[in-house]
Amino acid sequence: MPKHKIVACTFAALFAAGCHDLAAPAARSLARPTGVSITEFGPPDVTYTVNTAPLSSQALYNFAHDTWVVTTAAGTESFTARSPVQGASPYYVYPGRSVDATGVIDQRSGYGCALHLMFFNGSGTINGSFGLCGATARVDTSKMQGAVTLKRGPIPYNNPYDCDIWGVATCHTVSGGNETVRQTPVLVTINKPTTSRAVLDTISNPNLNFRASYTPDSLTVGGVRRAHPFYITQWQWQGADYTRNPLTGCVASNLLCVYSPREAGRMVVKMFVGGWEQTSTVTVQCLTHLDPALDDSLNDFRVRQDLLEVLVTSNADSTPGAGWTGSDWDRTKSRHESGGVIWLLPDGRYFFVPYEDPTSTAVHYYLPDDQRDAAHAPVPGAVVYATVHDHPTKFGQGAYGFDGTDILASGERGPCAKYPGDTWPSGILAPACQKAAEGANWTGDGGDSAHVTHTGKPDFEVNNNGTVWRLDYPKTTTPFVYSGGAHPRCSWVKKYKA
Repeated sequence: MPKHKIVACTFAALFAAGCHDLAAPAARSLARPTGVSITEFGPPDVTYTVNTAPLSSQALYNFAHDTWVVTTAAGTESFTARSPVQGASPYYVYPGRSVDATGVIDQRSGYGCALHLMFFNGSGTINGSFGLCGATARVDTSKMQGAVTLKRGPIPYNNPYDCDIWGVATCHTVSGGNETVRQTPVLVTINKPTTSRAVLDTISNPNLNFRASYTPDSLTVGGVRRAHPFYITQWQWQGADYTRNPLTGCVASNLLCVYSPREAGRMVVKMFVGGWEQTSTVTVQCLTHLDPALDDSLNDFRVRQDLLEVLVTSNADSTPGAGWTGSDWDRTKSRHESGGVIWLLPDGRYFFVPYEDPTSTAVHYYLPDDQRDAAHAPVPGAVVYATVHDHPTKFGQGAYGFDGTDILASGERGPCAKYPGDTWPSGILAPACQKAAEGANWTGDGGDSAHVTHTGKPDFEVNNNGTVWRLDYPKTTTPFVYSGGAHPRCSWVKKYKA
């Protein structure tokens, strides 16, 4: 029995309205600040080392659109102060000390404060701070966009006659310190978009309402509930053949996009929210009317996408000898069968769990019985619906590992080659045998039929020719066309590719 390789979302994400096809690291298209550390994926998480010099400044992360940002400060800065002399001002700042991001009160400073940190936006307006001057620094939550600068206040007011009767001494001096500031956008996640109709109507072609959303939609700042800003950067319809149709009328503040699809496909929405551009998608597809797992619109026809992805895992486009190292197969390159198990979840959705057989070849796959045990269920209460394996080798293609024999032009017959360079006892190079056709009345090969009889469950066989066969006990098959065929507008939609 053949097998294939697959990619699945973590089971923890099962009930988050389906797994999102996020286009990370597309969000990294945002300009990176300099002199900082930053995460590689997801929203920016930026840490700066702050210059201790009075009146110095630091450019912060440049968010393309309005974003609520949490900024925290750590560490202190120290300054010294000479002892005051007779006649010194009562506002003379003494003694020296270590201060955090809120600085020290200085009645003679233009700000009434010294050595504190403040945020300024591009127009020079104060955009936030870490609290009242001289108080314990708090976390700042401010809305930021574009050029925002962190500026340090001045050194305490320096009148030399406060500390020197001759008026020539420097009364205050910065003596060092180590302060850092970290910026983290408030976490906001794009949700899977919804559609007013998940099933394609190829006759009347009605307009469908696609709606985007995000979670959470607001936060509390200073005791007041504030909305999370967002910006739609793109709505795009992608037909099952991967043709692109950007919808220029659905942008900016439009959480709703109206579109009339004429073929099965995927609506893609890109939204800048929570500090970065996120992507999520939903599909509209035709029903087969023959299988509930394949028609599971509750889970966005996810099983179809996973079955097609099995061929990708199997390296179905590899040549017969690709991945042969001279002694074994490199499975990251070699064509090999993959498979897994389709589970029916308690909420009525279907979910595919892949299994890679470490011994599989281009023509054989084995699914251990324990893969159907409750211990391997994606969630408690799920039950096995069907098993899956693929046939990555096309009709007429050569492959290594076939059972049986072949005959050479010389008339000599011998076993099919198991690997490149395999020979017959006579020393003749063994041929890579070709795959036979699976006709309209095909009911599975011996191994497939035996597997279905053993499990008592259907087995989906994903072929590298545009078809999927469901083999049922005792020996009946139901063919499904996932690409081309008599209804090309109903081709299955593959996994999202950015």
